Amino acid sequence: LEDCMAISIPSLQAYGCLTAGHKILTSDLRYVPVETLGMGDKLLAFEAEATKGKKRRWVESEVVANHPVKAEVYKITLSDGTILEATKDHPFLSQYRGNQYIWKTVEELYKQFKKAGSHIRFRRTLPVWSTDTSYEAGYLAGFYDSEGCLCQTEVKPQGRRFVVSACQNKLAAKQKENPCYRTAVDYTAKLGYTISNRSKSDARENIHTFDVLGGITEVLRFLGSVRPKRLLEKLDISKLGQLRSTTKIDLYIIDIKLVGIKTVFALGTTSETYISEGFLSHNTKFGARQCSRKVQFGLMALDVWPDGVVIPHVHIAKLAGHKTRVN
Repeated sequence: LEDCMAISIPSLQAYGCLTAGHKILTSDLRYVPVETLGMGDKLLAFEAEATKGKKRRWVESEVVANHPVKAEVYKITLSDGTILEATKDHPFLSQYRGNQYIWKTVEELYKQFKKAGSHIRFRRTLPVWSTDTSYEAGYLAGFYDSEGCLCQTEVKPQGRRFVVSACQNKLAAKQKENPCYRTAVDYTAKLGYTISNRSKSDARENIHTFDVLGGITEVLRFLGSVRPKRLLEKLDISKLGQLRSTTKIDLYIIDIKLVGIKTVFALGTTSETYISEGFLSHNTKFGARQCSRKVQFGLMALDVWPDGVVIPHVHIAKLAGHKTRVN
């Protein structure tokens, strides 16, 4: 093999990671364990940094790496019983002063907790849900696919509407006064959602329009849990608008402690962000380092790192032949 082109390969550093079992939110609104994610999987994420004069926005992101490593782990216990286990350099985007956000690592949270000597606020931006397999959820999935709509709109200062992004992501449905309508209203309430209900009568019929209330938080929870297929496919993450939470529940860190060395997953994404257990997280830090040995088999290369990690990839090279070469 001759004239190989030198390339810089991003490699994982063992920090900014979560232990197995932490649930990550995908772009189709499913929470899945971090260890199950693979290259190319799509996630619901957000901008790592706000553009000057603007707020962060929701974005779709793609997994570019997910590698298990050993590292020291801290255990964070929250007031609702949630347990988070992460390395000290794992950053969470914490909400403070209304809709302002700041990045804080687990180590910084640990120091803040020790200094405060009591609970510190730690807000969850999105609730955690699972696919609802109940009869009621199946009924509502069919009902909203048939009679519902997902509207993502924004009002310009001059009052003109256009479909683009928004704080106005509405999930609504219309139905006549009949058993189907009454069942849908009953099941929506039974599953823990609040709806508005407006009616319009004419000489022939009484039409009800009802919206799922609670802002973007409840709209995403409904879509992710009830899973009306047509509306899920219609969801455009680029139109979700500015990053914000409409939840009214504040959580508190009631304990942080070091629990020793554990296997953690160094998850990397194109946006450098993701949603873990409903919290805003930054991905594993990437940096360039040189591998200790490269094994070339034709167009396929294996990079062997000092820590024993082997990363296969297609090597960019000008081939003079197909002889095996070890550097």
